[in-house]
Amino acid sequence: AGDSVTLALPDGESVALAPNEVLVDLLKRPGFAAAQADGLTVVLDTGITPDLLREGLARDFVRGVQDARKGAGYRVEDRIGIGFVADPEVVAAVGAFREWVMGETLAVDLSENAIAGMSDAVEPESVEGAGGGTLPDGTYVDQIKVGDHQVRLALRRR
Repeated sequence: AGDSVTLALPDGESVALAPNEVLVDLLKRPGFAAAQADGLTVVLDTGITPDLLREGLARDFVRGVQDARKGAGYRVEDRIGIGFVADPEVVAAVGAFREWVMGETLAVDLSENAIAGMSDAVEPESVEGAGGGTLPDGTYVDQIKVGDHQVRLALRRR
């Protein structure tokens, strides 16, 4: 603000520093983002909480299902059933936002199967039907990526 700053020293004395003797610098700490403009500083906590991580995985799952719906040639208004196999972390995230996921994807049913290490057991694009394909019974199968996880999907028009 252009004023002098007085510092109390450990021995009880004090020292006054003039504005030209003080250097103020913004240092970014890990887990935070900061910006300065017009004498203002804004700092945001960029840490990811477990709740934010679950929400992000659920949103990524919805994006993947929407992409698979498009790949299957479904109309926007088509109701579907969703079955999926994923790591327990993805299953838990989708379960935490189950009603929202079903609403966003127009799913009338949603069934999951959690397999620990699922993402490690499957190479991307190596699943039968990966890249999307329709089975003889009309089920559309695909593989999507949700965060760092591989997820097998089966969609069926209802």
